[in-house]
Amino acid sequence: MPVSRVVLLAAVLASACGDDTVVFDTDNPWSETSDWPGIGDGRILVTNSGDDSLTFLDPATLEPVYTAATGRIPAEREGPHHGAALADGSRYFIGISNYVPGSGSGPHGSHGTGDVKGYLLAYDTDDNRMVGDVLVDRSPGDVRITPDGKYVLQSHFDLKAIIDAEMDGDDPSLLKSPLAVVDSATLEKVAMIPLCPAAHGIGVAPDGSAAYVSCWGSGEVAVVSLAEPITDDAEVTRVPIGVGPDDPTDPIYGPYAASVTPDGAEVWISNLEGKSLSVYDVATGEFDADRAVTLAGGALFSSFSADGTRLYVPVQAPDALVTVDPATGTVVHTLGLSDDMCRAPHGTLLVADDVLGVVCEGDHLGPGTVLRVSLANPDAPVPEDSFEVGVFPDDLVRVGGGE
Repeated sequence: MPVSRVVLLAAVLASACGDDTVVFDTDNPWSETSDWPGIGDGRILVTNSGDDSLTFLDPATLEPVYTAATGRIPAEREGPHHGAALADGSRYFIGISNYVPGSGSGPHGSHGTGDVKGYLLAYDTDDNRMVGDVLVDRSPGDVRITPDGKYVLQSHFDLKAIIDAEMDGDDPSLLKSPLAVVDSATLEKVAMIPLCPAAHGIGVAPDGSAAYVSCWGSGEVAVVSLAEPITDDAEVTRVPIGVGPDDPTDPIYGPYAASVTPDGAEVWISNLEGKSLSVYDVATGEFDADRAVTLAGGALFSSFSADGTRLYVPVQAPDALVTVDPATGTVVHTLGLSDDMCRAPHGTLLVADDVLGVVCEGDHLGPGTVLRVSLANPDAPVPEDSFEVGVFPDDLVRVGGGE
């Protein structure tokens, strides 16, 4: 592989999910759950990929109220990465990426480069115990659930396959990392649907008819039919953001996340390498170039306001929370984020009509943070409180408590 391409892939790993040295904690990983407080009227769950823990937050204040260990092998770091939950809060799901920052190559490599397959874990919230696991493919990425709660969807951000194909003289553009579809009740793996090189962020249509998956390696969105029965050969339509698919070893856009508008009419794609947002129109099946948004840094997991009139986008390098008017594709506000408040914002969650939660990776060595942001003025978000969570947090998941 040309040196420039190797450098690019290394930079992606560092910017998107870090490549620092892991400092293992000395706590007993074989934790008990006898003090589990339950979910009450709901919790916000944070996946901490750097120390294999889950932090549960009070949904009103975003203060941490409980920390639990996660993973199949408590004595090892396995890299919990993203999650989802049933709407009634009875069960939640955690992706195990087998990615641990700073571990280099091998079974637990940097994000997207681990050698071993990952898992989807299921937990019941009555006692917070794991009730099952599902073996999926290498380097699981995003985890989302269909609106009816029937299926859990899990992407695979397999960068190692791209590197290996290039080194072997094969064409990495032909790679198709799968979308795993798992029955949320039985934990049966219903389908593994081939998509595109290094698929990552998942958005789901409000009516559950389709999933929209960002294809980092090819600069596309993969539109996946979820019509029953869902099988490995489900219909997949790949739509490029630019004039054609990108070279996976040197991507222009690097789509990393997908956010669906509340009415399901559009999908907003966050481009990590392209430092931009792209707008996919569901009705036309095309991208709307007129509303593409250029940003100062790489875009990650964004959230819409309840009425869909604003989009809140976490941006890294420089770190900021950007407010976008989706109707026009204009930036209406940029909130700069200091390291002590929120270093490396990764994901967002609208926890109330006037409150946004932002999960911040931190330095990948010590605790990351969750930032509570007031949306009292939707055009000028104001940071209110910042709370420490685990090491390298990467997702916020609502568990119970309604929408």
